[in-house]
Amino acid sequence: MKKLPNPKMLQRFSFILLLCLFLASCEQLEQILPKPQPTPQPTAQELLLAGTASKTWIQVDFRYNGSGGNWDRLRPCERDDLSVFYASKQYEKNQGELACFSQNPFIIEKGGWKITGNKLRIEGTTFPNGEAHPDYTITELTATRLVLAYPMEGTGGTITLSRIFQAK
Repeated sequence: MKKLPNPKMLQRFSFILLLCLFLASCEQLEQILPKPQPTPQPTAQELLLAGTASKTWIQVDFRYNGSGGNWDRLRPCERDDLSVFYASKQYEKNQGELACFSQNPFIIEKGGWKITGNKLRIEGTTFPNGEAHPDYTITELTATRLVLAYPMEGTGGTITLSRIFQAK
């Protein structure tokens, strides 16, 4: 007559077998599921947009070759214009709270934008005078401050105009 295995021994064997199967399935699951990646540092685009659907900037000053640009001589309706960058890579500039001319549309410019390295390009729109936007060099970009510089022909030759923005 054959002797039957001890029930406690069968129970332990079943438990060990189930544990091995569980651990094996966990290893397979780890291979299937992606491992969490470390949080990358924000890119220039992410800083520009501050992780939101859009970010609004107001120009607070401009400089010619690093010196003052007579910002106070602009009319208040010109100083309150807002530039809005959308996460969808759309761009618009609007009149802000004060319209210089009531017959003008609220949105002054509308187009797209892209950043390549330290260059910002605004596409599909022009300045109100019809000139195309230059490729701006981003000289400073934080969550609250944006400085864009570009060369411009002046009476004494080429100068660098810097537009200084503050997050709104």
